Amino acid sequence: MAGIHFHLIDGISPGYGYTGIIIATLAGLNPFGVALAALFIGLIDTGAQTVSRALGVPAYLGDVVQATLLLVALAMLVLQNYRIRRVRALPQEE
Repeated sequence: MAGIHFHLIDGISPGYGYTGIIIATLAGLNPFGVALAALFIGLIDTGAQTVSRALGVPAYLGDVVQATLLLVALAMLVLQNYRIRRVRALPQEE
């Protein structure tokens, strides 16, 4: 990473690692799902840039949508694994 400068350069990575985490989470670590999730995230990025140029909306709106998708996916995983179940009480014997 440091290369010939011998120090870390700010902004050397465009954030593909974080995008990869979002894609893998949305895909449920499924190889076929990764392709669909990557296409979906790519459409969100491209759409956010296009809307930013056409309407003057901030381009970071796409990042907000991606963050919301990640939080919803994580919440669904948590709720799926730690589902609260109602247990019926057993009749008491006298």
